[in-house]
Amino acid sequence: MNKLLLIISCIIFLSACTTNTQTAQTSQVNAPEYLNLIGNKDEVLNYWVVDKSVAPKYPISAGEDKVSGCVEFSLIIDSNGMADDLIIVKSFPETMFDKPAIDAINKWIWLPTETNMNKQTVATTIQFDFITKEPVNESEVYEACRI
Repeated sequence: MNKLLLIISCIIFLSACTTNTQTAQTSQVNAPEYLNLIGNKDEVLNYWVVDKSVAPKYPISAGEDKVSGCVEFSLIIDSNGMADDLIIVKSFPETMFDKPAIDAINKWIWLPTETNMNKQTVATTIQFDFITKEPVNESEVYEACRI
């Protein structure tokens, strides 16, 4: 009886190990392969150039209140030349300009350079600055957004 329990326990243990190994291998196969160029914007130009850029719309309320700010994204330029995996890294004032910035970056299109004909995806950052004339938050925006 003890031998039978030992054999069953071993089979369950081994099948659990196999399942975990298969899951790990599947995760590695499905993991996106991109070149991390965050912090090296000049290098991005060796892979992708902007074909179409859309300026974000300045929110009317922010303009009326003379509020300036910025939104910085980390993103992946995918093999189709589109922004993917957008993450807001910095937003000042918090969330005020997020929606127009997201709407704009989702309309951008990049073209691969002649040296990137295999359309290597890259991770990078982009910052949109929302600056109005004589902003009420001038010192804060220049510090927060490093303009």
